[in-house]
Amino acid sequence: MTKYFLFDSENEIIEAPKGQVLMRQGEAGTCAYLLLEGKLRVELEKDPPPVFIAEITPIDIVGEVAILSGRPRCATVTVMENSKLICLEKARLKHLFRRNPEAAEFIVKLLCAKLIGANEVIAKHHEYHKQFSGDFKKWMDQEG
Repeated sequence: MTKYFLFDSENEIIEAPKGQVLMRQGEAGTCAYLLLEGKLRVELEKDPPPVFIAEITPIDIVGEVAILSGRPRCATVTVMENSKLICLEKARLKHLFRRNPEAAEFIVKLLCAKLIGANEVIAKHHEYHKQFSGDFKKWMDQEG
């Protein structure tokens, strides 16, 4: 279900072709994007090759961290399928949140879902390293 309270007219819909880089890690953020149709890929540009972080599907938001925190973009986002998006500038988001608490709640729920997902990835990563460390220690004890 599209959250129509996030935009006022069809004129605000941006069409982005497959392959377009929507935002680059390190850039200043000018707006967040609500994905209506299509698919986006989020990657960290730490070391070649880039590290896959997430796939964004409708109805989700991307670029919100830079807008809400005032920090540079923390990832690069590429359009994986022709997509339709809505650009949500900071001033517009603030106005929208004041005017419509349901919109603020919707964005907060999206952010919470992302945080929960990130926590699950961190927990799995931690368990993997814990397991690896234990196996390595056993191997060293046997060799030593």
